[in-house]
Amino acid sequence: MNGLILIAIITISIVLYNLYMSFVIYNHEVAILPGTAKEQVQSGKYTHILDVRMKTGWEHNHFPDAISIPLHKISMKTLAENNIKPNETILIYSDSNICAYRAYKKLKKLSFVKVYYLLGSYINII
Repeated sequence: MNGLILIAIITISIVLYNLYMSFVIYNHEVAILPGTAKEQVQSGKYTHILDVRMKTGWEHNHFPDAISIPLHKISMKTLAENNIKPNETILIYSDSNICAYRAYKKLKKLSFVKVYYLLGSYINII
């Protein structure tokens, strides 16, 4: 009986966490839907498109002209090495909305101002 209660509590906690994260990561001003992102990429809105997936994801497939900096390697040093400046307009994408959101938060902490992240798959904007 106690095992079932524990499983139920864990399951409910996971569901509530996922619901919370889905609300947190969707900010319509910085979370860009694929259709909008495609138009904005084609119009040249973004100075850089940043792929924050692991190298294996990058090697498998990536957006043309994107720069690969895995989430755990984002720093002022790695951004500067890739000629990404705080005043430039950046679109972030990943395999996961949560990962893209975390990268967005990291860049904001580093004083990057014009940062956006893609909600959904980058495949939809190629």
